Amino acid sequence: MGIMFPASIAVGVAIGYFLDQWLNTAPYLLIVFTLYGIAAGFRNLLRIGKVKPRDNGETGEDTPGGRGIDG
Repeated sequence: MGIMFPASIAVGVAIGYFLDQWLNTAPYLLIVFTLYGIAAGFRNLLRIGKVKPRDNGETGEDTPGGRGIDG
């Protein structure tokens, strides 16, 4: 997760840079794709942050077997 955000930005920068060099449009596509990379990085972070824990059949109690402290 720690490498995903900077990697998204780096991919956006790389795409923008190479398209600018190829189409001779510097720095416009670099800026656009950098912003797309930042947006993709945040989207990935939010998607990972929303992952719910697996439902493994536990009842939510702290002790094994689903019983409380008294029983």
